[in-house]
Amino acid sequence: MAALSHEELWRMREAPGADQQALAPLEHEAFAREYAAENPFAAIGLVAGIPAYQAAKGVGLLGSRTGASQPGAQMAAGYKGLSQGWGMALRRFMESVLPSAEAAEPPRVEQSMNRDGSMTFRREPATAPVVAAPVTPAATPIAPPRTFESEYERELRVLRGGRNSVGGTSIFNK
Repeated sequence: MAALSHEELWRMREAPGADQQALAPLEHEAFAREYAAENPFAAIGLVAGIPAYQAAKGVGLLGSRTGASQPGAQMAAGYKGLSQGWGMALRRFMESVLPSAEAAEPPRVEQSMNRDGSMTFRREPATAPVVAAPVTPAATPIAPPRTFESEYERELRVLRGGRNSVGGTSIFNK
């Protein structure tokens, strides 16, 4: 059950007859794991927030289904989830930064026979994996600047009341 999400465990705890004592630590672990994996820097606040939450439940400031019956188990589960979440975030970061080990080829060694019968070994530099070049879409040709106005366009301009039209009014506004 430790692999269940916080939402799934919450639904299980809401079900009638659920074993609250068994599900509470798992829910605390899942919450801390998911929060730290999604927000690793904000989860630093959980270091102090986990015991503060248990203390608030213990003195009655917060309502709880389990009360202060097992604060140690719930705190330990919270810290366990916090470390799991940070591990997930670190793994995700490292995978995005470092190239995959599967993509790298092993170094090549070239051997050659010398005239005296001895062997010479030379290590060739590893080649980078072949990556297809990005395909850039063909640019649309830029239309040449217009240097003339057709008769049709000039008539439209005059009819619409454009520059150099007769009277400066448009026949479409009438």
